[in-house]
Amino acid sequence: MLTGVSALLVATFTTGYLITGKYVDVINKAFGIDGWKTIEVGDPSKEDAKYFKSEYKDQDELYEADADIAERLTEEGSVLLKNENSALPLSSTSKVTLLGHSSNNFIVCGTGSAKIDATGAPTLYEALQKRGVKVNKTAWDFYEKNKNAYKSNPDKDSNSIRNSESGLDTYLVNEIPYEKLESDGVTSSFSEYNDAAIVVISRIGGEMYDIPNNVKHQGDPDETVNGSGNSLELTKNEIELIDKAKENFGKVIVLLNSANPLECDFLTSGSSKVDACLWVGYTGKMGLEGVADLLVGNVSPSGRLVDTYCNDNTASPAMENMYSAEWSNSSKWGKDMVSNGLDGNKYFNAYQEGIYVGYRYYETRYEDYVYARNGVGDYDYKEVVAYPFGYGLTYSKFEYNGLKFVENKTQDTVEVTLTVKNVGEKKAKDVVEVYFQSPYTDFDIANGIEKSAVELCGFAKTKELSPNESEEVKISVPREEFASYDSKVNQTYLLEKGDYYLTIGKNSHDALNNIIAKKGNGDSSRIVSFGGDNAGGDASNVYHFTLSADDARTYSIGKNGEKITNRFDEASLSYYGQEDMKYLTRNNWEGSWTTAVSLSLNQKMHDEMTGIKQYVPTESTKELPTMNAKNNKKLIDLMGKSYSDADWELLLDQLSYKDMCELVGLGYHGTKVITSVNKPAAKDENGPQGFSGNLTDIFGISKTMMAYTDENIMGATWNTSFMEEVGKHIGEDGLALGYSGLYGPAMNTHRTPYGGRNFEYYSEDPFLSGKIAASEVKGIQSKGVYVFIKHYALNDQETNCRTISVFANEQSIREIYLKPFEHAIKDGGAHNVMTAFARVGVVWSSAHKGLMTDVLRGEWGMDGFAVSDYTTTGAATTSHPRTTYDPYFAVNAGTDTFDSSSEDSQYTYLYRLNPAKDPELVWNMREACHRILYVVGNSSAMNGLGKGTIVIPEMGWWQMSLIDGIIYSSIALTALLAFSVYRQTRYLLEKRKLKNGEKISSKEEK
Repeated sequence: MLTGVSALLVATFTTGYLITGKYVDVINKAFGIDGWKTIEVGDPSKEDAKYFKSEYKDQDELYEADADIAERLTEEGSVLLKNENSALPLSSTSKVTLLGHSSNNFIVCGTGSAKIDATGAPTLYEALQKRGVKVNKTAWDFYEKNKNAYKSNPDKDSNSIRNSESGLDTYLVNEIPYEKLESDGVTSSFSEYNDAAIVVISRIGGEMYDIPNNVKHQGDPDETVNGSGNSLELTKNEIELIDKAKENFGKVIVLLNSANPLECDFLTSGSSKVDACLWVGYTGKMGLEGVADLLVGNVSPSGRLVDTYCNDNTASPAMENMYSAEWSNSSKWGKDMVSNGLDGNKYFNAYQEGIYVGYRYYETRYEDYVYARNGVGDYDYKEVVAYPFGYGLTYSKFEYNGLKFVENKTQDTVEVTLTVKNVGEKKAKDVVEVYFQSPYTDFDIANGIEKSAVELCGFAKTKELSPNESEEVKISVPREEFASYDSKVNQTYLLEKGDYYLTIGKNSHDALNNIIAKKGNGDSSRIVSFGGDNAGGDASNVYHFTLSADDARTYSIGKNGEKITNRFDEASLSYYGQEDMKYLTRNNWEGSWTTAVSLSLNQKMHDEMTGIKQYVPTESTKELPTMNAKNNKKLIDLMGKSYSDADWELLLDQLSYKDMCELVGLGYHGTKVITSVNKPAAKDENGPQGFSGNLTDIFGISKTMMAYTDENIMGATWNTSFMEEVGKHIGEDGLALGYSGLYGPAMNTHRTPYGGRNFEYYSEDPFLSGKIAASEVKGIQSKGVYVFIKHYALNDQETNCRTISVFANEQSIREIYLKPFEHAIKDGGAHNVMTAFARVGVVWSSAHKGLMTDVLRGEWGMDGFAVSDYTTTGAATTSHPRTTYDPYFAVNAGTDTFDSSSEDSQYTYLYRLNPAKDPELVWNMREACHRILYVVGNSSAMNGLGKGTIVIPEMGWWQMSLIDGIIYSSIALTALLAFSVYRQTRYLLEKRKLKNGEKISSKEEK
């Protein structure tokens, strides 16, 4: 019995050790174990090895500073959409009632890998009470009691990343019916707290959780009005709640607790019951303190919209192809089309709308309607648009004076200067927005170049101005912003001859009206005014200049001298021998309107996508790089040296092939200890709202320092200096938590209002996204914490997004979807990217050389490394071959490491290779190691490592426990087996003696 137990223990401990050995880094991260230690050779007191230092004396002081800036972030970014009947600000002595189940259960973050711990966040009830407002406790307790019975799906506590192929029909808002408030006696408390009803309307999205449209809900098929299945319109219960609030309260104030723009007809219709509306996004840990300050007027709202808010979201041309579509012949290909959540080859998406995303569509079609362009159709701007991009109210008023536009030929910019004066009665900040219009020519029409009628090209936020106080604002607009991408004739950026207009505006629509006023000759009866000081636009706010010749040279060379030219032919159907889809064009809106695209997968697509095209080593006359050299170089010796310094070659020569495989193949949330170059392990972590630890910290051992607001609110600050300050705090948090890398900020585009991860992304506009990101990145990296801007690229929806094939034209890829990344790298100095699951056409993004090398390094000059999104799946471990997640293709394309949690994935693929058969790949691996070591070697991961410090791996306690288990159970088993052998031998000896008639001694009897 004991022998059997011991044998079982030996087998168990041994099996456990062998299995967990493939996941050492993952398990160490889960337990908060570094997996390495240092020893000192020499006197460490002679040098200061703290290269990146905190500005705070301890974590408590840092937390207080974080809390302050997190609160201010919500104050800076929240947008006042409506304020009638002096509804806001509230008197500090007001008596109010909070309504809506989210009033008691505010959404602080989206779901998935970016979900962040906001434990201890103040409630809206507490924040208002702190500021003297009396809040109806009866209503509050009612929502507290019913919190679990009326959960939304997903809700704010959802932590899963849904892997199902659909699941849109499980989305549920689940607002509590008003009759429940009546039956539970809540309504009788209203009369005592009837100064205002504050109604909270929430929507939550996240990783793999797009917001559904036109989808019947499993939980309540009739939840949406007329069964539309549009989850961004108010539900029946929400409409009734607002209607009843109007009957019972002096004011109705709505808080929009959502990163996805709700349809706003309930705010803009003539029968609207809402007096004021404040969009607050996801509030993180301290945002509700900021919301309370805004409501009582301690601070004036100063945010501006990052998206166009519509009365009808489905008017967006991208909605026809929003979620995904299955290949019409996917069943033909059998197991090659397997979709297990991480390897979904069955789906594609068609970006048929081209550049006409967000306001680029709404404003452009509006101008074409004003000028009655052929094919524009009957377009009612105000019927569709509720609040334009860049819109936002304050509690004060501002006037502009002394506007000047000066061309600076030396800097290749247009300098915009003006004086902003607060002419209202409250302290407040203002945002100056600069837009341009470029000519839409016959050449454009003939060659498929599209031009938005108005584009953001500059902005600045004032300081807080007291009444009658002024500030001079200066904005530098790069002329490069005026160029458009010509993919057919010049195959580069083109600054066309013709008329250009530059203007300031309160928002995108106000700016366009100014331009229309300057141009003249439009149909004045079709002019719609919104949010500007002049009903028909103000021509005096416009600078007009004319270029006499085309220029296809000035903006055709990248940062490193690389020619800027077409890189994304694979995103075109014609590349695969199919007819290209027709893209939306302003030359004929009605005739080119988007439709649900149907595509079949042909043999060329199939072979590229599924790996039937086997990897063949590149023929090369190169010899293998030097490995295992003894050059006595340490990574710390290269700190501060340029990427091209000759000493890097000496250091890289010391790497073994196994070292390279580990650095490249095992990049899950960090990079490994490499003793040959004295490299420490480096820890990287999600996420866009601050360090989350959501995926690695499964035991809650390491803690989040601060949960900031969502990236929508960050973008809505329109304040680059403030966002750099926010970035510094995120970097400080990384220092405090021991992380040297951040998987963020996220840079994708709000292609539609329904994107599940829109909360992780800044805006529908690439210029705003890029400039805000660049500032945040500067702040984070100033603390020695490198960023991985993500998801590079075309990761703009969640439904079936894992390896979805995306088809788009070169102009829209460059001008809309890559531009935020470009600004973050060129202006912000972002070192690294994380690639997307998505494909460019059918080529996995990590294996696309145009994306990973030609553009990223050649055109933009990125100096760091690229990590894939999560790649530990059956796709990499089964015998069925796939180019998806294949490290050979990816490394040769320019990807440097893989977010892979198992040695059975990319590491094994690389390590089983005979290096001598593919020197080209090995050289590319060496260069990938160069990039990784360069970034890590200049980061906070080096803190504590001096010239005399030696790095050595160290087993975690759990590994030692398994080894101890093997040893002690083996000793026990050996002892038991020995004892068993002894017993058996003695028995046989005694048996032989008896057989021979020998007498057994009394000692033997005993």
